[in-house]
Amino acid sequence: AGISNLDLGEGELLKFGDSPKRQWWRTKQNLDYTFLMWYAANLSDYYMQLEDDVQPVPHFILSVRSYIRRSLLGKHWVMASFSSLGFIGKLFN
Repeated sequence: AGISNLDLGEGELLKFGDSPKRQWWRTKQNLDYTFLMWYAANLSDYYMQLEDDVQPVPHFILSVRSYIRRSLLGKHWVMASFSSLGFIGKLFN
């Protein structure tokens, strides 16, 4: 596996003008997200994933925190994780 020998036919273009390496990374990221959603499907009633380039509307975070405090606090959590790698946060309840 790898991308060093990616041959494009005449007239074939890479998605979004990406380099072969970037296109490989984007494909892997999509597969990782797909697996994560599949895995979480039977673990949780809620799933939220935020990308690093999201531009939320005003008071979005306050609304999410308020909902968690009001409806979900004190219940068993499968995962609540926030990171600067890949996606910013994932939340399973």
